[in-house]
Amino acid sequence: MFVAAALVAAAWFAVGPWSMLAALVVPIQWWAARRRWRLRRWGVAEDRIAESYRFVSRHTAELPLFKTQVVSVSQSFFERRKGLATVEVRTAEGLLRVPLIDEADAAAVRDRALHIVATDRRRFL
Repeated sequence: MFVAAALVAAAWFAVGPWSMLAALVVPIQWWAARRRWRLRRWGVAEDRIAESYRFVSRHTAELPLFKTQVVSVSQSFFERRKGLATVEVRTAEGLLRVPLIDEADAAAVRDRALHIVATDRRRFL
């Protein structure tokens, strides 16, 4: 905190009063990330996985699980400490990444996707 205050004071003398706007960047970014996180939703239906989030506009991504080529469950150091994981589902259409979900839910999504791919009788192309 002291270092940030010293940097803002030095910028005040070097650049002028407009440098105070730089001090607002961190709280605004924090607020935006927190809002985006609260408005994030994800789910697995019978044969689809979807994620939706909104900040100013709504973004929805949905992939059919029967076209899955790669499913991976990964954990960063911080996710491992909290028992969380990230699921990535890759198809030819694109990638859907669902971060920071419960480790058991991530494994269940991975197993469901692999089961659907293995038992699906539809032609891939």
